[in-house]
Amino acid sequence: MNLSLHLACRGWACLCLRILCGLAAASCCAHAAAQNVSNTGNLSFGTFVATSAGTVAVRADGSRGQSGGAFVLNQGSNTAAAAQFAVHGKANTVYAVTLPADNTVLMSDGAGHSMAVKSFTSNLSGTSILSKNGNGQFSVGATLVVGASQARGSYTGTFSVIVNYQ
Repeated sequence: MNLSLHLACRGWACLCLRILCGLAAASCCAHAAAQNVSNTGNLSFGTFVATSAGTVAVRADGSRGQSGGAFVLNQGSNTAAAAQFAVHGKANTVYAVTLPADNTVLMSDGAGHSMAVKSFTSNLSGTSILSKNGNGQFSVGATLVVGASQARGSYTGTFSVIVNYQ
């Protein structure tokens, strides 16, 4: 999954973050080759101000949380949102989603500054089943770890979301 994080500053240490998602799919059975998955909405942390170290979380339902010195703001055009995915394939096919493990995703501005994205979550609990029309969907959230003196800039990185057809 490709992700791109864009930061725009409005005041002291203000960060607007957006993760643009792509997708990787995996198969565990022969009929899964006809399946496909597409990203229909990007993961965005929205606008927040960081006065010290903290976190900004976007849950799979799109709601936001904050901790420490990171404070979410409801302003500007960069609103928070969970990533959205559509799954299409053979009717009634069971599938599961594998998300990145903690401490595996780093965002970098290319100038030696980074932020970790961790605690990925999905609205699926275990497995899900494609509808009788062969359609399904799921959403993904995550937590961004903001440093005490986080540098402003444009941060990018990659992560994988794997859809396993069963």
